[in-house]
Amino acid sequence: MQVKRRQDVKAEKSGEYSIEKLLGKCGSIYKLVIVSAKRALEISEGSPKLVETSPKEKPALIALREISEGKIGMKTKKNKDGAKA
Repeated sequence: MQVKRRQDVKAEKSGEYSIEKLLGKCGSIYKLVIVSAKRALEISEGSPKLVETSPKEKPALIALREISEGKIGMKTKKNKDGAKA
């Protein structure tokens, strides 16, 4: 039986997403921070939002929702020998 932590239950009710779910999309916390920060900047500069939002939502939360729902992705660079950077 899996026991849910209080934070997980609160996050599910409020529509937020857990770090574990977001890390599953990006792979590491560092990539998650970079991707979400870049996307939040794009949103704040007027780029169209890819998810339904309320007028009060901040760009950073919108970016995290887009990542969680798989609306934006990441490209990985490859070295000359074909290995991922």
